[in-house]
Amino acid sequence: MRFNGEPLPGRVDGNSVQETLANRHGFWQALNESERTALRAAGRIREYAAGALLCSQGADPDHVLIILDGWAKVTAGRADGHEVMLAIRGPADTIGESGWLNGRPRSANVKALNRVRALAVPAEQFANFLNGHAHAAQVLARVMVGRMDDADRRMTSQVGTSGPKLLALLLLDLAERYGVDGPDSAVALPLPLTQHELATMIGRARETVARALTVWRRDGVVVTQRMRILITDPDALREVAEAEDD
Repeated sequence: MRFNGEPLPGRVDGNSVQETLANRHGFWQALNESERTALRAAGRIREYAAGALLCSQGADPDHVLIILDGWAKVTAGRADGHEVMLAIRGPADTIGESGWLNGRPRSANVKALNRVRALAVPAEQFANFLNGHAHAAQVLARVMVGRMDDADRRMTSQVGTSGPKLLALLLLDLAERYGVDGPDSAVALPLPLTQHELATMIGRARETVARALTVWRRDGVVVTQRMRILITDPDALREVAEAEDD
């Protein structure tokens, strides 16, 4: 099935989508109201246009960001001048906490994929907040451990795994984290990602992603429009992800 001109469910700019996501995932969601109030008092709201840098690789880790609305990509420059996409951050996610904790310059660029609204908390104020809120410190520790586990899993899975299987694994992971339920068990991914960005996340060429999506559209597994994906048959995609490589 192909996109027939109707909007896919879970629009990127819809307030209801952002609220749904914020209620299901992330550091901010796991805090109680008093903790959120304390952080709001310690920081200020910043807004970023699509394409704007939220953090720059090599910069001092002088603040921590908490995304309230919008999406951002985490990238790092390679020695050959190319950029590698490392992760996606969305509503309720933190940005810049690792650099602040280890006291080193920021290890990656973070760029807005669409309009982003975030709470910026100065590093010293964030440290004071965690020192006074043990529960929030535990939440942040769990978030960071989860991210390290995700990075290790992605690195391990890329060795000897086919491009379509890697893409299926990625889409299912994004659906689990950020997916918005659609009709008949479908799941919409409200992340504005290009085929090139999907390709860099799995370490394969853009053509590999394009071919896989073409096959899956033909077989009714996904519906796509510009930078949008609706997984119409999650079970079929899961079969691809779980299949043995030749």
